[in-house]
Amino acid sequence: MTYYAASALVNIICMSFASLLVFFSKTKPPAARTFVYLSLSSLGWSIGYFFWQFSKNTEDVVFWVMIFMIPMAFNAQAFYHFVVTIAGKAHERKKLLAFFYSLSVLMVIAFIARPDLIESYIPLQKMGVKWFPSSGILFDIFIIQFTPILGLGFFELITALRRATGERQKFFHVVLITSAITYIGGVPNGLLWYDVPIPPILTPLTGVFFITIAFLLLKGSFYRLQLVYFQITASLLILIGGLQFLLSQRIIETKLLNIIMLLAIAGISYFLIKSGKREQEQTERITVLNKKLNSSIDRVINGIDASVIIIGNQGKIINVNSRALWLFDHTKKDMPNSLSDFIHADVNAQLLSGYARYKRAGESDVTTILRHKDIARVDVQFSIFPLESGEDATMIMILEKNAPWGTVFNSKTLEPIPLTIIRVFTMTNKLVATQVTDQFGRFGVMVAPGQYTLMAENSNFQAGFTTQKIGYQGSVITVSKEKMMDVNVNILLDPK
Repeated sequence: MTYYAASALVNIICMSFASLLVFFSKTKPPAARTFVYLSLSSLGWSIGYFFWQFSKNTEDVVFWVMIFMIPMAFNAQAFYHFVVTIAGKAHERKKLLAFFYSLSVLMVIAFIARPDLIESYIPLQKMGVKWFPSSGILFDIFIIQFTPILGLGFFELITALRRATGERQKFFHVVLITSAITYIGGVPNGLLWYDVPIPPILTPLTGVFFITIAFLLLKGSFYRLQLVYFQITASLLILIGGLQFLLSQRIIETKLLNIIMLLAIAGISYFLIKSGKREQEQTERITVLNKKLNSSIDRVINGIDASVIIIGNQGKIINVNSRALWLFDHTKKDMPNSLSDFIHADVNAQLLSGYARYKRAGESDVTTILRHKDIARVDVQFSIFPLESGEDATMIMILEKNAPWGTVFNSKTLEPIPLTIIRVFTMTNKLVATQVTDQFGRFGVMVAPGQYTLMAENSNFQAGFTTQKIGYQGSVITVSKEKMMDVNVNILLDPK
């Protein structure tokens, strides 16, 4: 077995372990799915890379080159998908991701249809590697689409690193360094296709990347990174030592050396198990502290006289107070994970766009109209909310205004309707007040204590109230001495 075949075997073992570890984890991180996509793409390449080196003729070479190029068609795309997911931008990049993956599908179809066009000719040997092909037209096209997508992934990663703080910044830093080393180590494999004589000796670093990221993803809070590095190093030493021990009967006949190697592996295993036990104890302590902290956060945000939503960097709702749950008709049991689901994105585009502006440029205040059972005009404030992990979450505070006037809205656009006639009737159907809304759709009426109903009329809108069953629907309004302005409600009309 050559060094390059052995390096592919090491990568296969590392990638399989990393992907299975993340896939079967009970508490999957948000980026678990995209990490597995990236792992499978690289794993497929490594498997083809391994068997290709045992080819006996050119037909075998063409077949195995096709096998490892098919998963590679998804590699840059999967890397970009993983990066935007951990950066919390996957939803914003949804259309771009669909385009990138469509390019992957087209490349796969081309590879399967004409595998003979991947390479132009197959020499006997390059840099000690037998049957190494040279680039054909399909490989050139692959490189042309692979390079900019990979570059865009690194651009997104660097951008996320610059914006992150605390432990999350350390996480992006590790991802950037390991990703750069991995892809730089893989560059010689591509250059050899163009007869550039650089041996791909750093290929095994790909496995190190996947083991590192798997550990970091599963840590969640990204603490004790030094211990993670120790575990990775120890695992690789055990793997290399084990392979050497298994092969030593062929290479070295000295029994003493075998015994020393076995003792070294046993010693590393002991320290690895011991460190794992310490890590478990630390995890349990941090879990207890997190529960206490979450309880404290609940008390703090429920003491605020406003609706409060706390959102993590990846767009997941971390906590809300009871007022926000009431405002958007949710309970703790049925609370959605994402902000768009929580506030019903189809009718609250203004609030979502305000959140996007804050994430992009730090704009902290925006006024919007929320559409829910009681249409209200509110101020929305965005601010940083630090978490125990060092991550800076976003606190959205919705301050409802009790305006002394009512407003008439277009039920389709939620724009105010000027020049609308408002009539106020007693329970005996006696007209007691009439007013016309101003240019902002507002009206203000003061009436004596009693019970009243309202009617709104505009020639461009249908008679009666909106069929969407929100806002004022013609019910009886009771006015008291303390609240003589309660008759000024918000009304929605359906356009003709």
